Amino acid sequence: MVVSELVTNGVKATGPRTPHRKWTDVTAEHILGVQLRLDGLSLYVEVWDSGREAPAARTPTIDDEGGRGLLLVQTLAKRWGTYRPPAGGKIVWAELALPVAPSLTTDVPPLPHRAPAHLRVPPGKVREQVETALMRRVLDGLRTLR
Repeated sequence: MVVSELVTNGVKATGPRTPHRKWTDVTAEHILGVQLRLDGLSLYVEVWDSGREAPAARTPTIDDEGGRGLLLVQTLAKRWGTYRPPAGGKIVWAELALPVAPSLTTDVPPLPHRAPAHLRVPPGKVREQVETALMRRVLDGLRTLR
């Protein structure tokens, strides 16, 4: 819920404002960054966007369709706030208390692949090359957005 609310605010602050938006309307200024960070018994949710205006909780009327997101964040989070990183934009963060420290072991089996079996890349050197090539294409695409 907290991640959803913070990302929604980031999209509203920086997303394309044209009616009937298409994915081609998205430019570098519309990119968001989301980071989840574990520190002891706290999970930190951080959402970066290029917007300048700090979010502010408001008191919506009973008829308002929106405006409750930050109230939910305030209720669910131990603390929340915003700061301006040196690179620009803003980061809105929330600290969520965890009842117990999560185990970071890999005892849990990986999620199943959603691709048909004949399209899956088998583990090993070929898979590493495919993943490296994909990341290289993502990086090249991000560089062209500048």
